[in-house]
Amino acid sequence: SCVQAHVTQTDWTPPAVPAIWRPVEVIEELEVEEQEPEDEPRDPEPSGEVAPFVAGEDVVPGDRREYEGEVYYCIQAHTTADHWPPPAVPALWGRVVNVNTDTSTQLQTLSGVGPSLAQRIIDGRPYEAVEDLVDVQGITVEMVEGWEVMV
Repeated sequence: SCVQAHVTQTDWTPPAVPAIWRPVEVIEELEVEEQEPEDEPRDPEPSGEVAPFVAGEDVVPGDRREYEGEVYYCIQAHTTADHWPPPAVPALWGRVVNVNTDTSTQLQTLSGVGPSLAQRIIDGRPYEAVEDLVDVQGITVEMVEGWEVMV
């Protein structure tokens, strides 16, 4: 059973990629009345807390996990796996940016931030809350809202 929508590859067979496939056992066939699909599938809400990264956990976009001293946010729903730690799969995980301690290069991973804006962020430290970034020249409320899960 596919648990995560994806573009398949020849080497992504169910046993090789348990993060997107789960075995199912068919006990008996039942006649089931077809139901109308929902307009849009809804992912569960992210928990909002930072938990340790563990294999075999279902995560949704926005979930945060700590791995080797860094905090990562989930980009795409999946089941975690030992061989897919956050730094190894940037399609599934992004590193949370710390606006009070990160380098200019790390700050530039935020959408719309180049070298000069990164320097203005650094010059304005410390920040009490992410929302305080709107006080930095060149940063808009919309930019900060777009960075919500990344910061």
